[in-house]
Amino acid sequence: MVGVTTNRPAPLSAVLSVVAAAAAIYLVATGPNQRFALAVTIGGLAALAVGIELWRREHRLLGGIIGLVGTGAVGVALVLGYSRSARFGTAAELLPGLVGLSLLVLGLGPIWKGRERLLFSAGTGLVFVSPLVAAVLYETTTVTLLIAGVCTVLAWDLAERAVNLGEQVGREARTYSVELLNGGATLAVGGVAIALVQGVAGANVTGLPLLALAGLLAAAFTLLVALYN
Repeated sequence: MVGVTTNRPAPLSAVLSVVAAAAAIYLVATGPNQRFALAVTIGGLAALAVGIELWRREHRLLGGIIGLVGTGAVGVALVLGYSRSARFGTAAELLPGLVGLSLLVLGLGPIWKGRERLLFSAGTGLVFVSPLVAAVLYETTTVTLLIAGVCTVLAWDLAERAVNLGEQVGREARTYSVELLNGGATLAVGGVAIALVQGVAGANVTGLPLLALAGLLAAAFTLLVALYN
């Protein structure tokens, strides 16, 4: 089921990455059915993560059962997210985020040695699709879109940091203070990016649509994170 992986991602940054991604989806999943599907997905992924860890610790039977239950719960959540959507646009808004969140967890598990970055990058990319679709179809407010965008890029940055720390010092190293400090700094950078984009929107000199503002946010935040790192 799962191969043994040495130097696995740092747990604190990995958990914070998943929390940030889930927050991005929650911000645009405004309907009760959407949020229920998100809650079921989170519960299923938590069970899957526990199952993977138990399997890795040689508790194969228990880990396999819990992992299968978690996988089934995620599958049910995806079906609910589609079947309970009143319109196609609602499903298009939610499902990419749920799939992306699942890929992020699998990448940080990790379920596939050597492919951690591929999985979490694809996952955070899909998570970002949810606020973009919400902006196009439902005219999500600028502030909501900006915060969701920051949460998505923060999730990617934390995932990258988790993998880097795992490779450099190992999962068992006590790096909590460093992880919290770096995570807080990245969040502050996100706040600066939001302020910049809000300034452009408030000036109202370019007539930028909401989707263009989302692209501007992503570019500004990514640049600031790159400069910070």
